Amino acid sequence: MANTKISDLSILGKSSFVSDDYILVARGTTSNAKVQATSLLPTLTNLGNGSNYLLNPITSQNVFSQKQLLVSGGILALANNTNDLTLSINQSSINLNSCTNDANFLQTVDLSTNKVTNTLPTVRGGTGLSSFATKSVFISHPSTANTMQALSISQNGQLLIGGTSGPAVRTLTAGSNITITNGDGTIQISAPTPASVVSKSGESIVLTSGGGLTSDGDIIFNDVTKGIVYGTKGIAKTEINQSTSFATPVTINATLGKINLYAGSLAAATQAEFTVTNPTVQSTSLVFITMIGPGAATEADNAYITSHVSAISNGSFKIVLTNTDGHNSDTLQRSIQFLVIN
Repeated sequence: MANTKISDLSILGKSSFVSDDYILVARGTTSNAKVQATSLLPTLTNLGNGSNYLLNPITSQNVFSQKQLLVSGGILALANNTNDLTLSINQSSINLNSCTNDANFLQTVDLSTNKVTNTLPTVRGGTGLSSFATKSVFISHPSTANTMQALSISQNGQLLIGGTSGPAVRTLTAGSNITITNGDGTIQISAPTPASVVSKSGESIVLTSGGGLTSDGDIIFNDVTKGIVYGTKGIAKTEINQSTSFATPVTINATLGKINLYAGSLAAATQAEFTVTNPTVQSTSLVFITMIGPGAATEADNAYITSHVSAISNGSFKIVLTNTDGHNSDTLQRSIQFLVIN
């Protein structure tokens, strides 16, 4: 290199440096030195264990590339300041419906504060109501499905009563001889007992004229003109005629009545049975019958007909007629009166 001008040398790019390329260094007047050319090139080191780096390795010993920081999705915001970059979170852009809860980021909800808005509908387990009056009960809406409504029960004696139009808040209405007393959480229903009609003697109930009562004790009638009356004492309203034969069934709906038997002759020493259909009769009923026949002077051949009840069941009983004499009976009409006690 003696007497060689620098301008005469070829240009060597940094990308062509090899380990045995040196640069001459003149150190004043004392001595000269050399520096390895590759030692002057910078080295970039990526710290951490990740594989995504902000700076790429230097290429050709001369060029290094820096990656650009980008944000997407609207959740993160990037601000470029003078000497730094600032990342911030846009909380209003976070949609929890699109997130998984694997990390348990939402474990509890505080309902005691105003953090929860809107009204929880019935299809989500709520009431669908944002407010309701005090002393109210909840019922389903009478015409709109999945809808609740509140009914206020704030007066004494009010009840929630069902109906075809839906439940309603009402009070009881007193009927004849009934007194209703409404209190705070109580309802008293009473029926007065006329003192002039009913009195009590020991374990017995004493009824004066004009009285009538059902009792577990004895019933005493002080007025001899009064007694047990079934509807009216006139039997004509519950009277029926038997036709065709003594075995013809009859139907009568009353607890007492009169059956006019078939006007025919019953053969000597024979019986006839017929059914009385009566809805008032129960299998446990007491059925009393009385035969009403012609007088002794009109009985033919001394023929005498008796009667008795042979069977009692729900809705009916049977009557047996018997000619106890050895002669045919006459054809005079006979009747049977009956009384049913349940």
